[in-house]
Amino acid sequence: MRDPIILAGDTALRAGFAIGSQSAGVIASTVIDVHKMRKRSLARATKTMQRRIVQFVVESGRQIDLVAYEEPTMHAKSANRLPQYAMATALILAADTCGVPGDALREWPSTVKKEFAGSGRASKSKMIEAASTYAGRRVKDDNEADAIALLAVVLQELSNPKEK
Repeated sequence: MRDPIILAGDTALRAGFAIGSQSAGVIASTVIDVHKMRKRSLARATKTMQRRIVQFVVESGRQIDLVAYEEPTMHAKSANRLPQYAMATALILAADTCGVPGDALREWPSTVKKEFAGSGRASKSKMIEAASTYAGRRVKDDNEADAIALLAVVLQELSNPKEK
């Protein structure tokens, strides 16, 4: 049986995505930004995000086995979760377009920073540093770092499942 390929993604208007596996580590990562489109139309931003995620997956040349995304959370800056749910929808629709079965979509609790960087209050620079070390290359920004962190946590959990 081959090593499962994971797509880890954020649910934000400027979101990081990472593709990886246990044996290969981080295969590809990117940042997709539709924040400016939100002002005109959230529906248009959602469709654009979906299309760009599909393009990222296709360009990676990998068949995705599992899609993981961090659960939408309430940020102090905004009480509006609608953009997060719209971007989660874009990720789910992109997964469907890429042939990922519905039971291979997993929402991860928002404890990724704590599990990856050792602190739930890790700074953006600490996350970028930790993600760069994990990926073995320079990471562009905190959005890409968050996706790599989520990928790392998912891979760790898949290799060492917690007892329930």
